[in-house]
Amino acid sequence: MRWRFRSNTIQKNRDSALDQLLILIKNSSYNGFYHTQADNKPEEQVSVSFFCALNVEKGLCECCLKNVGKYLRKSCPKQQEGVAWDFYPLLQCMVRYSAARKIFSVLDDWAWYHSGDRLSVKTKAAGGDVLRKYAANTIHYDGDEHALYMDVMCTPDLTKEDCIKCLS
Repeated sequence: MRWRFRSNTIQKNRDSALDQLLILIKNSSYNGFYHTQADNKPEEQVSVSFFCALNVEKGLCECCLKNVGKYLRKSCPKQQEGVAWDFYPLLQCMVRYSAARKIFSVLDDWAWYHSGDRLSVKTKAAGGDVLRKYAANTIHYDGDEHALYMDVMCTPDLTKEDCIKCLS
């Protein structure tokens, strides 16, 4: 199967990159987004990205990363690519890896839907800096009877245009 690891080295690199993320979170200033790579040979290199909602404290994000990393190792033992999310009350995190292609600063359009709305919250988030692309807003509808609460976030490596496209 072409979506499986071609060698045990790639699997070890994936696991090493996941472990490196935990070290990065523990030993660096917390900004909600981390990316790392394992191995320098292009055919065996694995990239891993992690982000956690910015309203969540560092310790909870570490816990989230441990849970999602464990899930990916168990559920995707030989897959070249994987993505998983974990949700707790007021906590969301995502881990994504690839041994097949570049994922850092690349927008994947495999999971986006264009809503047609040009909400200011998208523009505000996309206009963030190299550490944070986050915004929150509330929209009232049905004559203000209902409210939709939004927290939107892009990984900070995306361009403003790709962030808006993703959030759309």
